[in-house]
Amino acid sequence: MRTVLAPNLTASLVLAGALVFLGGPAASSRPAGGGASKPPRILQSQFTMLDNGKPGPEYQVTLRAKLQVAAAPGPLKLRVRERLKLGSKIDGENVRSLNVRQTRATEWHSVDWKLEDRFFGIGEYEVQATAVDAKGRTSNPRSKSWITKD
Repeated sequence: MRTVLAPNLTASLVLAGALVFLGGPAASSRPAGGGASKPPRILQSQFTMLDNGKPGPEYQVTLRAKLQVAAAPGPLKLRVRERLKLGSKIDGENVRSLNVRQTRATEWHSVDWKLEDRFFGIGEYEVQATAVDAKGRTSNPRSKSWITKD
């Protein structure tokens, strides 16, 4: 059996097929302009603390937060909060931010800093990192803590 289509129906079917192939309205429900991207996510993290020198006036500690971030390409802010606690009492707290550019969907970024004097001492030193995209959306936090007993 052979089906014969009217000329205007054939043109409509071809047009609908072209819209699907080219990603038109029939292909997806995403809005024009590429659609909404997902908020950033930290997939993996590595936190390290390195002693520099012997204890004394020249002694320093360097910290590094290395983060694998999944985010849309563009500007990104890495926010690192550090805190020294003794029990429930907070003895010191600081937040630092670093502006970076995300060039791929998943990328490693690194933040280095020297431990300030106010964070030396007995207690729990905690570092927490998050990523914030250009729309102000914040990623999941990643953290690590060290217990110092001196």
